Amino acid sequence: MAISCELADVTAQDIPAILALERDSFPLPWQRDSFVHALERPQTIFLALHALDLLVGYSLSWLVVDELHILKVAVCAEHRQQGLATRLLEETIRRAREQNVVTAWLEVRPSNAAARALYARCGFQEVFVRRKYYTDTNEDAIILARMFRPGEKV
Repeated sequence: MAISCELADVTAQDIPAILALERDSFPLPWQRDSFVHALERPQTIFLALHALDLLVGYSLSWLVVDELHILKVAVCAEHRQQGLATRLLEETIRRAREQNVVTAWLEVRPSNAAARALYARCGFQEVFVRRKYYTDTNEDAIILARMFRPGEKV
């Protein structure tokens, strides 16, 4: 059953919960300083999903000229498969389109079938592969992109 969540911009108070979710979600988790820096960076789209007082998901992206670079999308294991990652991704793209972004980019491990399915549903397509990109396993990174036409609704 889907939970009711509130979507908001990340604040400094969210960082401890983001760090915990980061460690649970990624084999090579980012450190605190990277997230603090993201909060200070004006070209960042940094979103949190809260259920009651608990952070259940977040996304982090950077705007670079007319491109969106999606760096992180994570949802607590017990709340996956409820459309929460889709909600984070769609809001990120909506905000980026307001800034006239024409291309969105991200990378994903070939072994991450759930993320690959999410990105495909959201219109991303494989562009190329970076061989042995992930240092923990020497796994490749699949680079995905989504191009936007002028006036395209998200």
